[in-house]
Amino acid sequence: MRGKWFVRILTILAIISLCYGLSLDESKKPQSNDSDIDPFETSDSPTESTSGDEIPESANNKGSINNDENPSNGLKIKLIGFSSGVISILFLGSLLFEFFRIIVLAALLTPLIAKKQASKELTKGRILGFIEANAGIHFSALRDALKLANGVTAYHLQTLETQGTIISWRDGKLRRYASSDLPKKEMDTISTPIVGTRLAILQILSEAGSIGLTNKEITKKLAISKQLLSHHVKKLDANRLIEKSNIKKNTPWRLTQQGSIIIKSTL
Repeated sequence: MRGKWFVRILTILAIISLCYGLSLDESKKPQSNDSDIDPFETSDSPTESTSGDEIPESANNKGSINNDENPSNGLKIKLIGFSSGVISILFLGSLLFEFFRIIVLAALLTPLIAKKQASKELTKGRILGFIEANAGIHFSALRDALKLANGVTAYHLQTLETQGTIISWRDGKLRRYASSDLPKKEMDTISTPIVGTRLAILQILSEAGSIGLTNKEITKKLAISKQLLSHHVKKLDANRLIEKSNIKKNTPWRLTQQGSIIIKSTL
């Protein structure tokens, strides 16, 4: 799966940076010089005593130590900041995007449970059978339907995809799965599911008849953005469910025969 090794490398770098940053405090602590002092050495001669105007050498050493600690503090903050940023990105990305969560699970958790789950062919068989019966199902729906943990589901899906038994593709924030031996015609339909906004576009075009509707008219009727409409129209056009009446730029869209069949099947 794309991105799996990238996540692993980032995580390793974050851990190394965190450990090294925390270790800087210990490595920069001043060492005591008490061992260098001879306990039997005395200073009886008044000429050898230090005068009040002399600055103790320990004070000078203390100043130099403080000066040496400043660069290490800056490096420590940068290292800990980098590691915290990487961990935050991985965590937030996993919460917001299903496809990102799958990559993180495949990169970090599946190696930990690989040995424990390798012998459980029954679980892998259940997942494969469910995907074959529900082509186009996404990760969360599959996990919830079979009542499996995130890591177990991600591990077996990764194994099945590596073996070439299943295929997957990204659909917005989701990742969908289907059997690899699915016919291409059926695969095209599944990869562009006719639900939600896409089904609504077909329905209003069906009502418009052969006259059709322009992008502006569809946007106004469905109260959606131009960007969202453009995304769905491209998918419907690629699957030959809609077509333009001519080659002009602002030509209305209308249903194809295949699009009409889909609308009739939903009634």
